[in-house]
Amino acid sequence: MGGGQVTHRLRFFDCNCMVGRGWMHEPQPMRLETRDQLLREMDDHGIQEAILYSAVAKERQEIGEWVPLARDEALAWAEDEPRLHPAAVLNLHHMMSMPKPEKDIAQMIERGIRMAAVFPTRSYPYLINEWLCGGLLAALEAHRVPVLLQNSELASRWAQFERVYGFSVENIDWMCEHYPNLPIILGGVSGPMSVLIPLMKRRSNLYIEMSRCYVHQQPVRFLSEQVGIERVLFGSGLPFTGPGPAMTEVHYAQVSETEKRLVAGDNLRRLLAEVV
Repeated sequence: MGGGQVTHRLRFFDCNCMVGRGWMHEPQPMRLETRDQLLREMDDHGIQEAILYSAVAKERQEIGEWVPLARDEALAWAEDEPRLHPAAVLNLHHMMSMPKPEKDIAQMIERGIRMAAVFPTRSYPYLINEWLCGGLLAALEAHRVPVLLQNSELASRWAQFERVYGFSVENIDWMCEHYPNLPIILGGVSGPMSVLIPLMKRRSNLYIEMSRCYVHQQPVRFLSEQVGIERVLFGSGLPFTGPGPAMTEVHYAQVSETEKRLVAGDNLRRLLAEVV
Protein backbone atom coordinates (compact mmCIF):
# COMPACT_ATOMS: atom_id res chain seq x y z
CA MET A 1 0.00 0.00 0.00
CA GLY A 2 1.52 3.33 -0.95
CA GLY A 3 0.90 6.70 -2.55
CA GLY A 4 -2.50 8.28 -2.04
CA GLN A 5 -3.81 5.42 0.14
CA VAL A 6 -4.16 5.28 3.90
CA THR A 7 -1.99 2.87 5.86
CA HIS A 8 -2.30 1.76 9.46
CA ARG A 9 1.26 0.47 9.81
CA LEU A 10 2.90 3.80 10.54
CA ARG A 11 4.65 4.32 13.89
CA PHE A 12 4.10 8.00 14.54
CA PHE A 13 6.67 9.82 16.67
CA ASP A 14 5.57 13.36 17.54
CA CYS A 15 8.51 15.80 17.60
CA ASN A 16 6.60 18.84 18.88
CA CYS A 17 4.34 18.61 21.94
CA MET A 18 4.06 21.06 24.85
CA VAL A 19 2.79 19.80 28.20
CA GLY A 20 1.74 21.25 31.54
CA ARG A 21 0.18 24.54 32.50
CA GLY A 22 2.07 27.79 32.07
CA TRP A 23 3.01 29.33 35.42
CA MET A 24 0.72 32.35 34.89
CA HIS A 25 -2.31 30.49 33.47
CA GLU A 26 -5.50 29.01 34.84
CA PRO A 27 -6.54 25.48 33.84
CA GLN A 28 -7.96 25.18 30.32
CA PRO A 29 -9.44 22.13 28.56
CA MET A 30 -7.13 22.47 25.55
CA ARG A 31 -3.96 22.12 27.61
CA LEU A 32 -2.33 18.82 28.43
CA GLU A 33 -2.05 19.19 32.18
CA THR A 34 -1.48 15.57 33.21
CA ARG A 35 0.49 12.68 31.78
CA ASP A 36 -2.68 10.59 31.54
CA GLN A 37 -4.27 13.29 29.36
CA LEU A 38 -1.33 13.19 26.98
CA LEU A 39 -1.25 9.40 26.77
CA ARG A 40 -5.00 9.29 26.06
CA GLU A 41 -4.54 11.88 23.31
CA MET A 42 -1.75 9.80 21.80
CA ASP A 43 -3.80 6.61 22.00
CA ASP A 44 -6.85 8.27 20.44
CA HIS A 45 -4.80 9.30 17.40
CA GLY A 46 -2.47 6.31 17.15
CA ILE A 47 0.77 8.10 18.12
CA GLN A 48 3.36 5.70 19.50
CA GLU A 49 5.91 8.14 20.93
CA ALA A 50 6.31 11.84 21.58
CA ILE A 51 8.96 14.43 22.31
CA LEU A 52 7.58 16.80 24.95
CA TYR A 53 8.68 20.06 26.51
CA SER A 54 7.33 21.99 29.46
CA ALA A 55 5.06 25.05 29.17
CA VAL A 56 6.63 26.54 32.31
CA ALA A 57 10.14 26.08 30.94
CA LYS A 58 9.05 27.68 27.65
CA GLU A 59 7.58 30.75 29.34
CA ARG A 60 10.56 31.25 31.61
CA GLN A 61 12.96 30.86 28.70
CA GLU A 62 11.09 33.55 26.76
CA ILE A 63 11.80 36.06 29.52
CA GLY A 64 15.46 35.08 29.65
CA GLU A 65 15.43 32.51 32.45
CA TRP A 66 16.33 28.82 32.44
CA VAL A 67 14.59 26.02 34.32
CA PRO A 68 17.16 23.54 35.71
CA LEU A 69 16.64 19.92 34.69
CA ALA A 70 15.82 18.94 38.26
CA ARG A 71 12.70 21.13 38.08
CA ASP A 72 11.75 20.44 34.46
CA GLU A 73 8.22 19.05 34.30
CA ALA A 74 8.81 17.20 31.02
CA LEU A 75 11.53 15.09 32.65
CA ALA A 76 9.11 14.02 35.38
CA TRP A 77 6.39 13.17 32.84
CA ALA A 78 8.75 10.92 30.88
CA GLU A 79 10.04 9.03 33.92
CA ASP A 80 9.21 5.31 33.69
CA GLU A 81 7.20 5.90 30.50
CA PRO A 82 9.12 4.64 27.43
CA ARG A 83 6.69 6.34 25.01
CA LEU A 84 7.60 9.82 26.23
CA HIS A 85 10.92 11.57 25.63
CA PRO A 86 11.72 14.94 27.24
CA ALA A 87 13.26 17.88 25.39
CA ALA A 88 15.23 20.46 27.34
CA VAL A 89 14.05 24.04 26.81
CA LEU A 90 17.22 26.10 26.42
CA ASN A 91 17.98 29.80 26.21
CA LEU A 92 20.27 30.55 23.27
CA HIS A 93 21.36 33.69 25.13
CA HIS A 94 22.90 31.43 27.74
CA MET A 95 25.83 33.31 29.24
CA MET A 96 24.23 34.19 32.59
CA SER A 97 22.04 31.15 33.21
CA MET A 98 24.27 28.47 31.64
CA PRO A 99 27.89 29.59 32.12
CA LYS A 100 29.24 26.13 31.16
CA PRO A 101 27.11 24.93 28.24
CA GLU A 102 29.32 21.93 27.35
CA LYS A 103 28.95 20.55 30.88
CA ASP A 104 25.21 21.25 30.93
CA ILE A 105 24.60 19.54 27.58
CA ALA A 106 26.65 16.51 28.62
CA GLN A 107 24.61 16.23 31.83
CA MET A 108 21.41 16.61 29.82
CA ILE A 109 22.35 13.65 27.61
CA GLU A 110 23.31 11.60 30.66
CA ARG A 111 19.77 12.16 31.94
CA GLY A 112 18.40 10.67 28.71
CA ILE A 113 17.48 13.98 27.04
CA ARG A 114 18.44 13.92 23.35
CA MET A 115 16.62 16.96 21.99
CA ALA A 116 16.43 20.67 22.74
CA ALA A 117 13.65 23.19 22.16
CA VAL A 118 14.50 26.87 21.86
CA PHE A 119 12.30 29.96 21.69
CA PRO A 120 13.28 33.56 21.00
CA THR A 121 13.81 35.73 24.06
CA ARG A 122 11.12 38.40 24.07
CA SER A 123 13.41 41.29 24.97
CA TYR A 124 15.68 40.91 21.90
CA PRO A 125 14.49 38.02 19.72
CA TYR A 126 16.66 38.75 16.65
CA LEU A 127 20.01 39.07 18.44
CA ILE A 128 21.62 35.77 17.42
CA ASN A 129 25.39 35.81 17.00
CA GLU A 130 28.63 34.09 17.99
CA TRP A 131 29.55 36.02 21.12
CA LEU A 132 26.10 35.64 22.67
CA CYS A 133 24.93 32.21 21.46
CA GLY A 134 28.00 30.46 20.11
CA GLY A 135 28.95 28.51 23.22
CA LEU A 136 25.61 26.76 23.54
CA LEU A 137 25.25 26.10 19.81
CA ALA A 138 28.77 24.65 19.68
CA ALA A 139 28.00 22.34 22.61
CA LEU A 140 24.79 21.15 20.98
CA GLU A 141 26.59 20.58 17.68
CA ALA A 142 29.40 18.63 19.35
CA HIS A 143 26.82 16.14 20.60
CA ARG A 144 24.60 16.38 17.49
CA VAL A 145 21.56 17.22 19.62
CA PRO A 146 18.58 18.10 17.36
CA VAL A 147 17.20 21.57 18.05
CA LEU A 148 13.49 22.30 17.65
CA LEU A 149 13.49 25.97 16.68
CA GLN A 150 10.13 27.50 17.58
CA ASN A 151 8.49 30.86 16.80
CA SER A 152 10.41 31.71 13.66
CA GLU A 153 9.26 34.10 10.97
CA LEU A 154 8.60 31.04 8.82
CA ALA A 155 5.99 29.97 11.37
CA SER A 156 3.94 33.09 10.65
CA ARG A 157 1.74 33.73 7.64
CA TRP A 158 2.27 37.47 8.10
CA ALA A 159 6.06 37.49 7.89
CA GLN A 160 5.96 38.29 4.18
CA PHE A 161 4.16 41.56 4.97
CA GLU A 162 5.90 42.71 8.14
CA ARG A 163 8.55 41.52 10.57
CA VAL A 164 6.95 39.50 13.35
CA TYR A 165 8.21 38.34 16.74
CA GLY A 166 10.46 35.33 16.38
CA PHE A 167 13.75 34.10 14.95
CA SER A 168 14.34 35.77 11.60
CA VAL A 169 15.18 33.99 8.37
CA GLU A 170 18.63 35.55 8.66
CA ASN A 171 19.01 34.07 12.15
CA ILE A 172 18.14 30.60 10.87
CA ASP A 173 20.53 30.87 7.94
CA TRP A 174 23.34 32.06 10.24
CA MET A 175 22.89 29.18 12.68
CA CYS A 176 22.84 26.60 9.90
CA GLU A 177 25.92 28.09 8.24
CA HIS A 178 28.06 28.37 11.36
CA TYR A 179 26.99 25.01 12.86
CA PRO A 180 26.57 22.75 9.82
CA ASN A 181 26.52 19.53 11.88
CA LEU A 182 23.73 20.75 14.15
CA PRO A 183 20.29 19.42 13.09
CA ILE A 184 17.84 22.33 13.24
CA ILE A 185 14.12 21.54 13.00
CA LEU A 186 11.79 24.40 12.12
CA GLY A 187 8.66 24.03 14.22
CA GLY A 188 5.15 24.89 13.07
CA VAL A 189 6.19 26.23 9.67
CA SER A 190 3.36 27.89 7.73
CA GLY A 191 5.25 30.70 6.05
CA PRO A 192 6.04 31.14 2.37
CA MET A 193 7.46 28.14 0.52
CA SER A 194 9.16 30.62 -1.80
CA VAL A 195 11.52 31.40 1.10
CA LEU A 196 11.58 28.07 2.93
CA ILE A 197 12.54 25.87 -0.03
CA PRO A 198 15.57 27.93 -1.20
CA LEU A 199 16.72 28.16 2.42
CA MET A 200 16.48 24.37 2.89
CA LYS A 201 18.29 23.75 -0.39
CA ARG A 202 21.01 26.11 0.82
CA ARG A 203 21.37 24.49 4.27
CA SER A 204 21.41 20.70 4.41
CA ASN A 205 21.11 20.57 8.23
CA LEU A 206 17.69 22.26 8.19
CA TYR A 207 14.55 20.14 8.75
CA ILE A 208 10.84 20.96 8.77
CA GLU A 209 8.17 19.88 11.25
CA MET A 210 4.84 19.80 9.44
CA SER A 211 2.09 20.38 12.05
CA ARG A 212 1.00 23.60 10.32
CA CYS A 213 2.28 23.05 6.79
CA TYR A 214 -0.96 23.54 4.89
CA VAL A 215 0.45 25.61 2.06
CA HIS A 216 0.17 22.92 -0.62
CA GLN A 217 -2.45 20.27 -1.26
CA GLN A 218 0.23 17.58 -1.06
CA PRO A 219 2.85 18.98 1.35
CA VAL A 220 4.61 15.65 1.97
CA ARG A 221 5.08 14.92 -1.73
CA PHE A 222 5.99 18.53 -2.45
CA LEU A 223 8.64 18.65 0.26
CA SER A 224 9.95 15.23 -0.78
CA GLU A 225 10.42 16.42 -4.35
CA GLN A 226 11.98 19.74 -3.32
CA VAL A 227 14.29 18.96 -0.39
CA GLY A 228 14.14 15.20 0.20
CA ILE A 229 11.85 13.11 2.37
CA GLU A 230 14.55 12.56 5.02
CA ARG A 231 14.20 16.19 6.12
CA VAL A 232 10.46 16.13 6.83
CA LEU A 233 9.23 15.27 10.35
CA PHE A 234 5.78 14.65 11.79
CA GLY A 235 4.79 16.93 14.66
CA SER A 236 1.41 17.56 16.24
CA GLY A 237 1.91 21.05 17.66
CA LEU A 238 -0.17 19.99 20.67
CA PRO A 239 -1.92 21.55 22.46
CA PHE A 240 -2.29 24.47 20.01
CA THR A 241 -3.04 22.27 17.00
CA GLY A 242 -4.41 18.76 16.93
CA PRO A 243 -2.42 15.91 15.37
CA GLY A 244 -5.18 14.88 12.95
CA PRO A 245 -4.41 17.16 9.98
CA ALA A 246 -0.69 16.37 9.85
CA MET A 247 -1.32 12.64 10.33
CA THR A 248 -3.87 12.69 7.51
CA GLU A 249 -1.33 14.36 5.23
CA VAL A 250 1.13 11.55 5.94
CA HIS A 251 -1.42 8.74 5.59
CA TYR A 252 -2.73 9.95 2.23
CA ALA A 253 0.49 11.38 0.80
CA GLN A 254 1.27 10.32 -2.75
CA VAL A 255 4.61 8.85 -1.80
CA SER A 256 5.81 5.33 -1.10
CA GLU A 257 5.15 3.39 2.08
CA THR A 258 8.83 3.68 3.00
CA GLU A 259 8.71 7.47 2.65
CA LYS A 260 5.59 7.66 4.83
CA ARG A 261 7.37 5.71 7.56
CA LEU A 262 10.30 8.11 7.41
CA VAL A 263 8.07 11.16 7.90
CA ALA A 264 5.86 9.51 10.52
CA GLY A 265 8.76 8.79 12.85
CA ASP A 266 11.83 7.12 11.40
CA ASN A 267 13.52 10.41 10.43
CA LEU A 268 13.24 11.58 14.03
CA ARG A 269 14.42 8.22 15.38
CA ARG A 270 17.49 8.47 13.16
CA LEU A 271 18.34 11.96 14.43
CA LEU A 272 17.97 10.91 18.06
CA ALA A 273 20.10 7.81 17.46
CA GLU A 274 22.92 10.04 16.16
CA VAL A 275 23.23 11.98 19.45
CA VAL A 276 26.60 11.26 21.03
